[in-house]
Amino acid sequence: MRFTTDIRKGWKFASCDYPQGAVIDRNPWMPSTLTAIWDGLDHIPEHTEWTDIDLPYVWNKDKPTEALPKLYEKTLVLDHPGEDRQYFVSFGGVFGLCKVFLNGVPVGEHRGGHTRFRVDLTPAARDGENVLTVFADNTIFADICPMSGDFAKYGGIYRETELICLPKDHFDICWYGTEGLVIDAFMDGTIKAEAKTVGGDSIRCKVYDAAGRTVAECETANRDLELKVQDPVLWDGLANPYLYTIRAELLTAGEVQDVCVMQIGFRKAEMTADHGFFLNGKHVRINGVARHQDREGCGPAETDEQLDEDFAIIREIGANAVRLSHYPHNQYTYDICDRMGLLVWAEIPMLSMPDGNDGIMQNAKNQMRELLTQYRHHPSIVFWGVQNEVAIMGETLGMRDRIEELHNLVKELKPDAITASSNEYTVRHHSPLNRITDMQAYNLYYGWYYGELGQLEHFFNRFHTVNPQVPIGISEYGVDCRTTLHQANPKREDYSEEYQTTFHEATYPSITGHEWIWGSFIWNMFDFSSPHRAFEPLLGQNRKGLVTFDRKTRKDAFYYYKANWSDEPFVHLCERRFAVRTEEQIRVKAYSNQDSVTLFVNGVPVGMQSGQYVFAFENVPLKKGINVITAQSGALTDSMEIERKDEPEKSYIYVNPNPGIQVRDWVTGAGKSEELFPEGKLSILDEMRNLYTVPEAWAILQKEVPELATERYQKSGTALVRCFDRSPVKHTEEFIKELNRKLTQIDRPEFED
Repeated sequence: MRFTTDIRKGWKFASCDYPQGAVIDRNPWMPSTLTAIWDGLDHIPEHTEWTDIDLPYVWNKDKPTEALPKLYEKTLVLDHPGEDRQYFVSFGGVFGLCKVFLNGVPVGEHRGGHTRFRVDLTPAARDGENVLTVFADNTIFADICPMSGDFAKYGGIYRETELICLPKDHFDICWYGTEGLVIDAFMDGTIKAEAKTVGGDSIRCKVYDAAGRTVAECETANRDLELKVQDPVLWDGLANPYLYTIRAELLTAGEVQDVCVMQIGFRKAEMTADHGFFLNGKHVRINGVARHQDREGCGPAETDEQLDEDFAIIREIGANAVRLSHYPHNQYTYDICDRMGLLVWAEIPMLSMPDGNDGIMQNAKNQMRELLTQYRHHPSIVFWGVQNEVAIMGETLGMRDRIEELHNLVKELKPDAITASSNEYTVRHHSPLNRITDMQAYNLYYGWYYGELGQLEHFFNRFHTVNPQVPIGISEYGVDCRTTLHQANPKREDYSEEYQTTFHEATYPSITGHEWIWGSFIWNMFDFSSPHRAFEPLLGQNRKGLVTFDRKTRKDAFYYYKANWSDEPFVHLCERRFAVRTEEQIRVKAYSNQDSVTLFVNGVPVGMQSGQYVFAFENVPLKKGINVITAQSGALTDSMEIERKDEPEKSYIYVNPNPGIQVRDWVTGAGKSEELFPEGKLSILDEMRNLYTVPEAWAILQKEVPELATERYQKSGTALVRCFDRSPVKHTEEFIKELNRKLTQIDRPEFED
């Protein structure tokens, strides 16, 4: 029989060096270093003194920009290893390139930090004490996904770690990190399973309902199994996340050798271009949030209790779906979604797809096989993501074929899977990248990184006109905010909590206004680490979350979505952290899922609003000193204190120490918009790929900004004005204005949409 032991206690940790002469490319967006630098590693490298640790141990948790090779070591006591007692080590996740040694002998390796893998220790094992050594290098390699991405690239062993003892005949747990059993369950009660075994005569399967009753069983010598549950209770999302249990036993001469137990659910998922998503034949709008495996104090090494807390918050807001970005999360995360009834977008970390890099595609395919085989039994997973923003710097000739390869691989492994793809706004509507996967999504930030609030509506209408046959939705949207920053008149890039709510109030109705938009995933449910954002006021975090990194504060925008999505009655007053004001009268806003809200100031009613979700009270009077403001809807109340002072609270205002290029300031301070950006003329607002098609314009860029007029930008949909932020050369605002003036002398041709 199988014996599993948790081995996270009693490890040692050390640092080691790269091979002599190895050149490490630290480019965070397009590295060139290959894992081949370690091809000759057939021994444990020289290292520093050992330090005692327990797992999980994320060594760069506090400095996630650091990427280096490290060593982990533990002594294992094995009891008579051999043919009848085979030992395996199981890792839930080790970042980057991992090589495993037992007693100094290499026994296995893995490439990719987000899926489980097992290594057979038996060939190098001996009776008694054995030394297990794990080499883990989180260097950003050009042949391991992800090559890039706006999230922390942590390092080390960070998920569950177990020692598994198996008899001679057993389910093959080294088969893509599975339990040796892959299961698909269908709406009509059919179960199809594929077993991979080492030895064994036959397999006996039983299916149990939630009450523990046997509802189907079979015994067969085949490794392809099929069972049928009559009149199954469907896994129906939040309405009824009903789960069955399947128990598979491997038999030899009638005796049980090994056992595999998994939970499954019966359901059918469909996506259409005209009406969106359907679960078991019923239309469901995707009201989703995205989530990284990241948390203050522990990074990606979250405990089960912390995961439970996260998903309790997700259910509190009323979401029915979660995008588990941008890589596979641990099994327990999907188990939670199965139990809660949350719909899941699962994906591999394919974020860069450079032409000619066959190694990255090989790795992406392997990670996709691991994702599909390890996780496909989860009824919560309805979307399978094959790429995220691979065309952010422009499309290439090979990109379409490579995305199609990943799509076809998913279909080969799981024909009924719904494949998904996320494009950045620079991918044009008519691009063939929009017509590969079963559903399409865009990551859109109108009113934050580009464009204006309200432009999302035009984007979707235009996309649907060009691609009426393509199911479309939004996989990311949001703005960064600090809960300490506030503005009575919020604007873009003030990082105020008030602009975050303004953005979401303006954006979300554009998503819900059309039945053919399948829905959305907010970016993000929680703030997360983003080392590239080290500047003020983000300080190394992506702060687009509706909840802070430490999970202690729900931002006001959280309650906007709770009002839209949740059935739990509530009323919430906004801007309670904007607690010091100077105005005699202010605007007070409440979010609620009730029909009406009454506002009181210092116990006196000042108004009643009827409406939906957002209740705004204008010209609310404040006396000098403390004011108690209360919102009431029936028996529901929420109160806050606002203090009126003579002087404003300076800490509420973000002062940009390096404001860079403020195009809007040009308009208000230097003249009218049409004078700076005349109609029918080129300007710095044009996309690089469009400027490249105008020889006169590109010649100007080659002369004035050669660091930007490169092959990298020739196909980029990024506006020239945004490229200055990424330029290694810092140009003055006067220089950029003069460059803009030169471009505006050139007629603007009709560019492709």
